Amino acid sequence: MLSSLYIKDFVLIKELDLNFKDGFSALTGETGAGKSMLLDAMSLLKGDASESSLVRVSCDQAIITASFDISKNKSAQEFFNNQDFEIDLQEDIILKRVLSAAGRSKSYLNDQIVSSSLLKNLSAHLLDIQGQFDRFGQSLKPSDILDTFLKSDPILLKVKESFNSFKELEKSYKLAKKEYHELLDQKEELEKALETLEGGQVRVGEEEDLLQQRLALQNYEKISSNLDEALSFLGSSTFWSTFHKCQKNVEKVFDLGRIQVKEASQALERCEVELQEAASLLQKLSRGLDFNPKTYQNIEDRLHFLKTLARTYKVKTDELPTVLKSLQDKYSIIYNSINLGKGAAVTKGISQATGDIILIQDADLEYDPENYELLLRPILKGVADVVYGSRFIGAAPHRV
Repeated sequence: MLSSLYIKDFVLIKELDLNFKDGFSALTGETGAGKSMLLDAMSLLKGDASESSLVRVSCDQAIITASFDISKNKSAQEFFNNQDFEIDLQEDIILKRVLSAAGRSKSYLNDQIVSSSLLKNLSAHLLDIQGQFDRFGQSLKPSDILDTFLKSDPILLKVKESFNSFKELEKSYKLAKKEYHELLDQKEELEKALETLEGGQVRVGEEEDLLQQRLALQNYEKISSNLDEALSFLGSSTFWSTFHKCQKNVEKVFDLGRIQVKEASQALERCEVELQEAASLLQKLSRGLDFNPKTYQNIEDRLHFLKTLARTYKVKTDELPTVLKSLQDKYSIIYNSINLGKGAAVTKGISQATGDIILIQDADLEYDPENYELLLRPILKGVADVVYGSRFIGAAPHRV
């Protein structure tokens, strides 16, 4: 706090000695009375450049001296704690600036010569000058000045704690509001995505199955030709005549030398059964083989659909069911198997809710979604546990 100000031979001031008491002081006067000269003198104490023209005419030097009480100035005390000066922080400090008519100047702190840069750095903790076009110092707000003189530290501490608590709640509220609007923006997109994925009925391994079916249709003619050739071979009389002749030759070996060929004979019998079974299966497969252009196009369309979805969500097609499950976890509609009324619906909804706040909304939108913010605000601010909305009482929240 500025305790005193002494000015001698500065501009038009011959000598001025002001002492300031505790409280608020105001210097008033008409335009041209010299108020700005006091500010100019104070500006020199904050290290501003000096000019010889500031020395009163016919005088050798100008002197500006000011004393400051820093016993309650924590900022100034911290400044001196970081300096080499031995200062009694409970006593006034004295700043002095001497300007010579030759244009030289000297700066003093408690009668010790100091640099103008130190004076400037120190004065930023002592002076707060706010003019029409410039500003210097800590730029204290009027409330800070009043609080200092009122010695209201305990009250300020409570206000600070309350304000910090409010800012935290406000931060949480803004975050919740942001998330709410983001969810609203995503809702339509999410519903479309769910409709597409659920309607698409994508399953794991589907793409591989479709690729195999497409490959079979693409090679239909070759497959058909090879099947016909195989069936022709298995169905020819020459083939079976040769096979039966082979069986008889084996039997003759036994008759001629009593050599044990029983296992070989049995193997040929099994081979005949297996060949007949193979022929039956190939005939069935051949009869079921058919190239349908519409089926081929359906497969192409389905593959395109799966690949488009996979590109959209940047996953492999087999991972699409996982994407669907993730979306369903974010957005789900819970149904009762039969209509049990609003009470049952609310009870079931509350039992499955996972958030900190539950909002109950009728399907007829009795609350405009734009008003959700008003409903949530008292809870987020910590002034209410439950909020009821009404279309008739009014918009502003109030206790009942």
